[in-house]
Amino acid sequence: SHYVTTELNLKPDARATTINSTVSSENFEDYIYEGFDLYVLLKKLSGHIPRISSELRPEHFTMDEQRAYEFFQSRTCRIEVLVDDDLQHVYFAKRPVCDHLTTETRDKFMNSVNRDSANQKLMGLINTSSDLIDEMRHVEKISKKTFQITPQRLAKIRDISFMLSLLINIVMLGWCEKSSNSVENDTCGVPFLRVDFCSMPCWGNWMIFALGCCQALASATMLVSWAGNRAALIIASEWRQLAQKNKIDAKPAEDEDELYKSLMPDELSVNETRHILRTRGKDAEEFHREGKRSFGHILTTMEYYWMSFIFLLEHPRFKYYLLYIFISLMGLYISKIFYCLHLLDIVGRSPTLQNIIQAVTLNRLQLLMTGLLGIILIYIYAVVGYFFLNDYFTFGTQDQCSSMFHCFMTTINWGLRMGGGIGDVLIESHWNDQSEYFSRFLYDLSFFIFVVIILLNIIFGIIIDTFAELRDNKKNMDEDMKNVC
Repeated sequence: SHYVTTELNLKPDARATTINSTVSSENFEDYIYEGFDLYVLLKKLSGHIPRISSELRPEHFTMDEQRAYEFFQSRTCRIEVLVDDDLQHVYFAKRPVCDHLTTETRDKFMNSVNRDSANQKLMGLINTSSDLIDEMRHVEKISKKTFQITPQRLAKIRDISFMLSLLINIVMLGWCEKSSNSVENDTCGVPFLRVDFCSMPCWGNWMIFALGCCQALASATMLVSWAGNRAALIIASEWRQLAQKNKIDAKPAEDEDELYKSLMPDELSVNETRHILRTRGKDAEEFHREGKRSFGHILTTMEYYWMSFIFLLEHPRFKYYLLYIFISLMGLYISKIFYCLHLLDIVGRSPTLQNIIQAVTLNRLQLLMTGLLGIILIYIYAVVGYFFLNDYFTFGTQDQCSSMFHCFMTTINWGLRMGGGIGDVLIESHWNDQSEYFSRFLYDLSFFIFVVIILLNIIFGIIIDTFAELRDNKKNMDEDMKNVC
């Protein structure tokens, strides 16, 4: 009560809400960090003076002192630095904002940082620190709001959307039957339902419509929630990268730099404010005067918001959620067959499937060039077949080599699908005509060896080697995280 009356100038019977609104964290920040300094000093001295170490035992503390000691102990972190073969301990206070670093962001950094050397890891942390600090402050700000759009809630919305798509596809799988498009099916009064080759009971059509509406709503909510949760961070990061890039290309003179800082934004020209925006970003000192942000000119302000909008549109996750909503609307208004595409969202939800996709895309240039070589080889065989073995490309009563392109497509289609190559589907040759027989023998056998055995196994080998490479990288990364500081 003494503190309430003397320091806060409030009545002794003031309500707790009034006291909380009066007291801010800055009132105690100096005292708290002074306490951290004392705790760090005691920890360093305890390693050299045994008496101080014994005095820090719990039995020497009162209850309040013990609570204070445990607070500083829990909020103090330590790193070890090796200097001239001498291992030194460095203590520092852990700020409350650090509690808001999400597990997803931490794991993403730990898995993506370059671990080739200690310097590379340190530079990776330094380069990412601005984005990490922005995110922690942003999450802390969100946590204080009444309605919080946290990453956990966003993940739940995504789970709901996926489950709705899964239910729609289960209904289609169990009750969709083939019907003639010439006979108009009963739409059962379902809005937007179009006649197609999928005939379903009325309850099935109504269930898909209801689930589709909920799924579209969940998809839109997912996009809006993601934008509310990540848009500010993405825009800040993109502006920071743009400013760093433009700083290299355009470095203002020192006297010009000092001139900018001495003037208000509206006293600068449009070109000068645009130059500051593109070289220093939206957080430049010139734009933050008198406690508020001002770009000085309407054109600069419009450029900032337009570039921020472009940054958000170009983000892969925004495009993904936008496509997700588009598929939902296509399924609702056009045809329910589009809902099957939503099941591919399982790839983005499963790290295992992402590794499988990465095994194909990581060495995509090698696979692309190998595939191009295969197309060239198959084209050569198609040319030979068209000019010299055209009669053998008749399957039943149909000529499968009526033109060069037709012959090329037939060779690709059947040559890669048959276990023995293109020779498995061509008309058999006879020993009586030995010249034709040996021509077919060389043609069929060489196609089988070069295309089916060698070429396809090269492609499979590249994918398998990539799997092994990813596995070794994961193993080395785990060992580095566990055993290397």
